[in-house]
Amino acid sequence: MREAKKICVLFIDWEAQFTFTISHCEKLRALYEDVIEDFYWVALPLTTQNSLTQIYA
Repeated sequence: MREAKKICVLFIDWEAQFTFTISHCEKLRALYEDVIEDFYWVALPLTTQNSLTQIYA
């Protein structure tokens, strides 16, 4: 029989996530709460490139 192990989860919130993304994350957190030891929700002001045209310029 396998030992029941719990996992830690890190969710990095870019402070600009879509409402559906946040809702989905909350649903998964509730669904798997029996195997999640720690859940870290970190909001970071990240900057990302969101234009593909800049890659080829």
